[in-house]
Amino acid sequence: MTLKAKILGLSVLVVLVSTAMTGLLAYICIETSAIEQIIQDLSGITVASFIIATTVLIVLIYRLLYQIVIQPIKQLQTLANKISEGEEICDVNTIEASELITVGESLVKMQQSLKAKDHEVKKLAYLDSLTGLPNKATLVNSLNQMIDRAKNKHDTKIGVLFLNLDNFKTINDSLGHKIGDILLKKAADRLNNCICGQDFFALSRHPKLSTKNLIARLSGDEFMLLLIDLTSAQEASSTALRILATLAEPFLLNGNEVHIKASIGISIYPNDGNNAEVLIKNSDIAMHAAKSKGKNSYQFYDDSMNIHMARRLELESGMRTAIENNEFFLNYQPRVSINDPSKREFEALIRWQHPTRGLIGPMEFIPIAEETGFIQDIGEWILDQACQQIRFWRDNGMPNVLVSINISSIQINYGSPVLSIKNMLSKHDISSRHLEIEITESSLIENEAVAINLLTHLRNLGVAIALDDFGTGYSSLSYLKRFPIDTLKIDRTFIQDIEKDQESLKILKSIINLAHDLKLKIVAEGVETREQLDSLIELNCETIQGFYLAKPMLAERAASYYLNGFTLPVNSEQLPLYKPPTN
Repeated sequence: MTLKAKILGLSVLVVLVSTAMTGLLAYICIETSAIEQIIQDLSGITVASFIIATTVLIVLIYRLLYQIVIQPIKQLQTLANKISEGEEICDVNTIEASELITVGESLVKMQQSLKAKDHEVKKLAYLDSLTGLPNKATLVNSLNQMIDRAKNKHDTKIGVLFLNLDNFKTINDSLGHKIGDILLKKAADRLNNCICGQDFFALSRHPKLSTKNLIARLSGDEFMLLLIDLTSAQEASSTALRILATLAEPFLLNGNEVHIKASIGISIYPNDGNNAEVLIKNSDIAMHAAKSKGKNSYQFYDDSMNIHMARRLELESGMRTAIENNEFFLNYQPRVSINDPSKREFEALIRWQHPTRGLIGPMEFIPIAEETGFIQDIGEWILDQACQQIRFWRDNGMPNVLVSINISSIQINYGSPVLSIKNMLSKHDISSRHLEIEITESSLIENEAVAINLLTHLRNLGVAIALDDFGTGYSSLSYLKRFPIDTLKIDRTFIQDIEKDQESLKILKSIINLAHDLKLKIVAEGVETREQLDSLIELNCETIQGFYLAKPMLAERAASYYLNGFTLPVNSEQLPLYKPPTN
């Protein structure tokens, strides 16, 4: 029966009831004597029929009202209860009233909307919004579950790998946060594929613990991997090596080829901790140890790392205020020309006078500065100070000095060294011929295209370029031809044994001859004895640098050394501090 027919039937019944009720009222309003007369006239059958008809009408009206109003309302109430209890609803066809069907459909849509929002809330609670990987809270909870399960098994190990992308901050700063985010997502995909990670969101809906390895993003460029049911620590190191190889492949990001590496720290349950907090902390410490040993590597945690980590954190914290507190200063080590006594060359070397630790050498704090990205600020400061010193010497009767400064691979690949050098030369009004930039072999091949572009611009600017520590890196002779290099600096490891090691002497001779053939200048660094000096002079090495000639010295003593004619050897500590004449 359609809704229209039901309503028409209801209307007829209402009319009939109204007529009956009118008659009944009339019946009630008649005088008693008349009623008694009527009753006497009516037969018992007529009265009974009237009563039965009235009862039937009332029942029919109730049934119609129940079907049209009461039953749909009860069904809507049932739907509402199902929604509140999270049950699935998808069919409202049993609700016959069209208006109520619309309400029912709205309730279904409301449930779907609530389910979608519940899904998003769970994603925010369990997953990292950028990469889709589990977040730290999820990982900690899962690690604790794994530990509880492992306690019931004999000789079960869990590997916790703390991974940090090397130099990510410099990529983020130089290429922009949008590119940085794309890199993080692509790195996350590679990591997930590398260890066959699982769907953590599916795990959140079905919280029974899985036996698969897990990966999560903690924050920024930090990731963590959980390796379940290890039988030996060797399995963790094999996984770490596989991850490093996977990340070493270049990333193509919006037309930019980006190279990224990683440092990994490993802690093992139960050897390095029996709860999630301790295992994560120790893997973090091991990761920083990997960074301090050259990055792109992994380290297992051991107790001795805690002392190193505490010192590292102290240096990292102090480094951020060292420039404004004037704690950094430059020393200048002479480079003496054997054949041309008129040359005056120095290498600028940074030192840190820490307020509590005392004098700290660059080998300790520069790796931390590179890791944190603070090397950009330090490099800018060194350049500014060196150019300022060149100007001071020029204005005080020392016009032909050359100062060589080191540039980190971070500055080459992610900074703007050419622009900085231009600005400093202009700021201090000095010629580019007074400046030399030292770079290492590893920084050249880390991103060859960027390095060639940088060195070409420096060459066009008139700045000299020296290749530092030659022979200790990849030692590819082919790039001596490809890169615009003016000077080869032979590493000290080839110098220290030449008095007694004939092989070192032969290698050194070959390097010097090669440099002469390529018309490159040669600087031998690390000369500490008279015998080493004599051997280098015999091999026709024209420029010498080392403690035998002079140690690094303050600018005031370097000026005295300059005015003293670069006499060798010299005890730099006995040189007077130069004081410019007063007008």
